[in-house]
Amino acid sequence: MEIFNEIYGMYYRVILEILAQKRPMSKGEMAEIVRELGFDESGLHLLPQLTEQWHLLEERGDGMFAPILRHDWIPVQGVLEKRWLKTVLRDARMGLFLTDDEIAGLEWELADYEPLFDLDAIWCFDGFQGGDMYLEPGVSDAFWCYFAGLGGEV
Repeated sequence: MEIFNEIYGMYYRVILEILAQKRPMSKGEMAEIVRELGFDESGLHLLPQLTEQWHLLEERGDGMFAPILRHDWIPVQGVLEKRWLKTVLRDARMGLFLTDDEIAGLEWELADYEPLFDLDAIWCFDGFQGGDMYLEPGVSDAFWCYFAGLGGEV
């Protein structure tokens, strides 16, 4: 989750993509995935770790590496991340990005967790003095219309 650590989140996505291939791959094929999804220097760190240290791939005799995972891997969020997400969901502006059903579903999944912070403890440095209009009727619809006009999916 890039909210919590953009660099390491990207590394996890790169490794997940390699492991999701579910087929033997050469170092060159893995390097191509790293180049496409990572930073320029990511291959210098990730490839040796993947092929020599982490034991997520087993080397075959033909120079190919096969994932040892037999089932799909789903990243797990820790308690701190879940509590932060619960805090963010309490912000009324989330209605601009998620539907009411999506917010309700996430609230249900996070029901066992307390928010990390009270919303009063979060300072928005670029907020309007008179308040934002995101709670006004029609603002959410207008937001999604603008978003779709910019090429986003609705």
